[in-house]
Amino acid sequence: MTLPVFQLRRNAFGRLVFQGADGVAHEGVIPVRAFPISEADRGLSLVTSEGRELLWVERLAEVLSAEPANYDGQEVRLSACFGVAMLQTGMSESDVLAAADRDMYRCKQREVARTHR
Repeated sequence: MTLPVFQLRRNAFGRLVFQGADGVAHEGVIPVRAFPISEADRGLSLVTSEGRELLWVERLAEVLSAEPANYDGQEVRLSACFGVAMLQTGMSESDVLAAADRDMYRCKQREVARTHR
């Protein structure tokens, strides 16, 4: 699948700004998940604060691998890791966040090992 040309950044206030190929900047865009948390890399929509969809991404890997990223004149490889935790009886919010963090760091460790072979 070919994705349209776009840029996504944060403004000085930390709000996401989407700029499409038409050059129009949309501030305050919201990423919306459309598939279950068990499929963390599937179904992402970027919508305006009014709910109008600007971009649909079937798989996050498409965005990350579409074009080489450039940072300060150097080509860099992009990847993403997600932490997933199931809420269990008796768990506090802190417990759930800690479990999701552990899951995310396991993902990052696997990614580092995979890319440094």
